Amino acid sequence: MAYKAEQLFRDLESKGFFPDAVTYNSLLYAFAREGNVDKGQHELGLQLYKDMKLSGRNPDVVTYTVFINSLGKANKIKEASNLMSEMLDAGFKPTVRTYSALICGYAKAGMAVEAEETFNCMRRLGIRPDFLAYSVMLYILFRCNEITKAWVMYREMVRDGFTPDHILYEVMLQALRKKSKVEEIKMVVGDMKEICGMNPQTISSFLVKGECYDLAAQMLILGISNGDALDEENLLSILSSYSSSGRHKEACGLLEFLKERFQGPNKLITEALVVVLCEACQIDAALKEYGNARESGLFSRSSTMVNCKMDFPETAHCLINQAESKGFLLNNPVIYVDVIAAYGKVKMWQKAESVVGNVRQRSTVDRKIWNALIQFYAATGCYERARAVFNTMMRDGPSPTLESINGLLEALIVDGRLTEIYVVIQELQDMLYSSDA
Repeated sequence: MAYKAEQLFRDLESKGFFPDAVTYNSLLYAFAREGNVDKGQHELGLQLYKDMKLSGRNPDVVTYTVFINSLGKANKIKEASNLMSEMLDAGFKPTVRTYSALICGYAKAGMAVEAEETFNCMRRLGIRPDFLAYSVMLYILFRCNEITKAWVMYREMVRDGFTPDHILYEVMLQALRKKSKVEEIKMVVGDMKEICGMNPQTISSFLVKGECYDLAAQMLILGISNGDALDEENLLSILSSYSSSGRHKEACGLLEFLKERFQGPNKLITEALVVVLCEACQIDAALKEYGNARESGLFSRSSTMVNCKMDFPETAHCLINQAESKGFLLNNPVIYVDVIAAYGKVKMWQKAESVVGNVRQRSTVDRKIWNALIQFYAATGCYERARAVFNTMMRDGPSPTLESINGLLEALIVDGRLTEIYVVIQELQDMLYSSDA
């Protein structure tokens, strides 16, 4: 678009039609909007600006504002600042858009002090900040931990009829939580509800992202009480926070409330309750809940997935062991695969091996479980251990698959033993050929 406008501009000049200030401003704006200036081609806009002045067409407020904005986006903040000074020397009064453009340029350049000075200068002149100026300044102040100053500005922003966007709300909540500003967080929640019209589940999501888990739980409860659908991701985040801080009573209370509110069985809530009870060392209660869930067809491999998603593979492992000791048969191999994969993320290879060891004591190890252990070793570059598992599969069964072989080769690569790959491939071919024979 900007290129076509420029061509038309030059064609008009060649035919004796000379542009006025409005024409120059339109083309300059086209350059900025298309991103030419932002992509480092600010020379085009600068040349246009010079041409405008040479032709006797003096820049106006719009010209200066558009060009300051473009230079700021292009990280040419010194030039943008100089242009503002030139604008003032020429007798033009910058508008709120001009000041906002310069503030944004300073913010992008990491010049927080200059941005704040520009903002304060604008206000001293009686110019009311717009949404952009408020938002950029609040973002800067909260990021710089200027909480008191930022909070005063936030209240002024709201009084002037503006509210933060979603990203700024997340930044605000995180900053306020770090400084334990509980009352301020509650006021923000009130604004979200009353001014922005957000529903409790949406507010709960913001609070989770801001790591304000107690208030997030309260909003989640309020939303469910109002008939909202359960946000499972929010629930798991809140439960994970409670569990990691040892607040099992609060986690159980939340789950019991949800269990009562939902008519009929709910798999996620039931299995999460079993997990939390295990974390609280209430094993009998957990197994009772587990047994009831099994009878109703609720309990499945997802219980271990809940544990693993909450970053507690050891709890999932403990639950499996306790269930098996009580006579519950877990015939789905993917349950064990989940736990091995979770141990792999935290590099607890001894724990992963113990999972397989327990299975071997009772029955033949499923191929998926062996492959999960190989993949675990492969990710950490433990080729010798992966090879030992592979050899066990060859000797005792079930026989390896292409996934097993690929895991073995990956272990070699991660271990930096690239020169051995072809030798290993030949060995594998000989082994597989011999087993077929």
